[in-house]
Amino acid sequence: MKELHYGKLKGENVIINFWRNKSSIYLKANKKITSKVADQLNPFFKLSHNIDNFLKDWTILCLPNGENTLFNDLSFSKIQLNQGPEPNFLIYFCGNSKIIGIKESDNDEWIIQNIIRLIRVLSRFQLSEKGEIFAHGGLIKSNDRGLCFIGEKKSGKTSSIISYLKNFGGYFISNDDVSISIDDLGFLKGKGWPRSVVVRQDTLTILNLKKVNKLNHPLNNKIDNCFYPKEFATWLNTEILSETTIDYIIFPKFEKLNYPKIEELEFEEGIIRLQQHIQKKPGKYLDYLIPWFKLGDNRFYQSFFENKNIMFLELKQNFEDLNLASKYLNEYIKMR
Repeated sequence: MKELHYGKLKGENVIINFWRNKSSIYLKANKKITSKVADQLNPFFKLSHNIDNFLKDWTILCLPNGENTLFNDLSFSKIQLNQGPEPNFLIYFCGNSKIIGIKESDNDEWIIQNIIRLIRVLSRFQLSEKGEIFAHGGLIKSNDRGLCFIGEKKSGKTSSIISYLKNFGGYFISNDDVSISIDDLGFLKGKGWPRSVVVRQDTLTILNLKKVNKLNHPLNNKIDNCFYPKEFATWLNTEILSETTIDYIIFPKFEKLNYPKIEELEFEEGIIRLQQHIQKKPGKYLDYLIPWFKLGDNRFYQSFFENKNIMFLELKQNFEDLNLASKYLNEYIKMR
């Protein structure tokens, strides 16, 4: 492979190190792209201009014509990412050198979106190697309690999060992409990730919320109500956090009921249900990365939750009355 020399930054190019806990990813791109990526990754990642491990840690190179001839080296493989409904996206990959290459183009908005996803996925792979696990779930913090909503698509995770924050306030952390680990003090910690939030129009109608006319995610050219996390938090008049301790794991479910029902689950039942929503891979569109990481063994995740004073709840609610379900849930938690 050609030797890379970056002793001096060329033109408008900038090198930024995005790091989170024990994960580290470098990005080299022009100032416009790095600035917009950094804005969307805050507060989930911290950033540094220290380049000591540039091209040693995993690195994303977004290069203009003249520099991107590097990707013609035989050690790079062309990989077309099929990410419907988003446009296909071409990357140049060299696992041995820990480099993902992207060619600059006029279509900055999709380059920015894909760089955000690549940084998120690379970080999640690194944290998975350290034993972190990933679940299909959302996470908020309200009244000093971490509420984690776990379930499959259309089970009510997003609707429950919106309704609860709208009615009782708090902090938004994650919508459908939460990772779980044990912090240095032994507490169960949930992390959010910079991933878009798509809100169904009928949810807006039921909760009497106004549609936002201008959203920055490029997917809004095809579908409505696709928020970046910061936009989502602003829309709900709340703030965003990167992580919090988890106190409740809630399994929402829609049923035709006159009144919501909340059932406390035994630990064993809660673990069985949670297991159904643990991700085997820490993201999508990433099979090319799997050989380059030693992923954690999710069979041992149960130990995360033992002796942690976590409460598992099932929340049965009528979609037509989400506000009432949030009221019931808030009163239930306040009594604990």
